[in-house]
Amino acid sequence: MYNGALTDTEVAALTPVAPISVIPASGAKVVADYRFESSLKSSVNGAPDLTVEGANNIAFVSDVVFGTNRTVLDFVAGGGVHLDTTGLLTRDRYTMVALFESASVGTARILDARDTADAQGLFFNNGHLWINPYPPAVAGGVVAGQYTQIALVDDGQYVHVYQDGIKILDLVDTLDLAALGANQVLHFFRQSDGSYAAGGRVARIRLYDGALTDAEVATLTPFVAPAPIVASGAKVVADYRFESSLVSSVVGAPDLSVQGANNFAFVPDVVFGTNRMVLDFGGGGGVRVDTTGLLIRDRYTMVALFESASVGTARILDARDTADAQGLFFRNGQLWINPYPVAVAGGVVAHQYVQVALVDDGQFVR
Repeated sequence: MYNGALTDTEVAALTPVAPISVIPASGAKVVADYRFESSLKSSVNGAPDLTVEGANNIAFVSDVVFGTNRTVLDFVAGGGVHLDTTGLLTRDRYTMVALFESASVGTARILDARDTADAQGLFFNNGHLWINPYPPAVAGGVVAGQYTQIALVDDGQYVHVYQDGIKILDLVDTLDLAALGANQVLHFFRQSDGSYAAGGRVARIRLYDGALTDAEVATLTPFVAPAPIVASGAKVVADYRFESSLVSSVVGAPDLSVQGANNFAFVPDVVFGTNRMVLDFGGGGGVRVDTTGLLIRDRYTMVALFESASVGTARILDARDTADAQGLFFRNGQLWINPYPVAVAGGVVAHQYVQVALVDDGQFVR
């Protein structure tokens, strides 16, 4: 929801989900993106699921990450995840980006590509980043209980490590420690002989099939941030992504409430080519939100991305105090604001996702 009326051009530019695009200079592209939306699946098709290793005590929990409400993976000391990168990455030319917080900052491992669990790989030691056995960084620092985004880039000769977009380590990998081992498995937060695994929370892991440049790493944002729309001035005041919760990713908006048939579940689905968690609801069910303090009564924009189980006659949105048969509907697939005439263009198709936007500018509704 936006707190103003978007223009036709602005609505046309609204993408249903964050696009995954090629980075122009390096040509590297995202081949796996784990967002921990109550699953270990990648949002990029073709990448395998993550596998839990070590202490198998994990949970998906809600947390605030850089000011955004997110679902994250909470794992205990000794726990971690790993990924078989066969077919995804070249052994010594890739980029890994991990957004996480650690429960402590003594000595703990973030990443290793070793076939055995020896004490090598990317660590932090008393908060400072360190590729064992090379010298540790003197700049930067991981803080316990505080999210940070760490990137490791292997370009075949040099290994570069960044914290929150700033280069911290730059070294020649003479021992080939960042290169993938024969089994091509990447391990995240793995213990070594029962040590170096502090536990913590991870919000996102991304893999690119090439070496990003310094400038490209610097522009990697943890999440797509809601930004003001320049022409109209409207901004996102609520964004419900259904990552196994009814919480808005924009802080300050109330949770959605279920109404009608209380038969719903969060399930994985493919939406416009991207793996997502979605809310599945039965006939007679829906959700609502109290917009007090968020929206002006007749100047707002609503954008909904959904699929319907059928295309007879069904309601998408209404702002009525009573449940009378008015609001935004589709009938035989055609959009319709009852009691105005039915649209003659467009059409909702059963079991096919569509993004519908309604804009009220105080006089016209589009």
